Amino acid sequence: MENAKYIYPAKNISINERQTIALQAIRHDQKITFLTNEKQVSRDFVYAQKNKALQAIDNAFKLANDSKVLFYTSEHFIIMWNEGIL
Repeated sequence: MENAKYIYPAKNISINERQTIALQAIRHDQKITFLTNEKQVSRDFVYAQKNKALQAIDNAFKLANDSKVLFYTSEHFIIMWNEGIL
């Protein structure tokens, strides 16, 4: 091979498009083979995007500790807030 240049379409895919690919793979909108052919990327790339998205979701829920109180308030405060008094 003389000075063969390889083009990797995945390098040029935007973050939004990567998210779309991940969501399609998670939701099973399309078969992985269809996604790879449509986007001209490898199966590994599609699975990597899917795994990144799933990991981000897992991390988001691990960080959220619903047992902690964000702030305390009273019913009176909420009524006043809703009526625009505050």
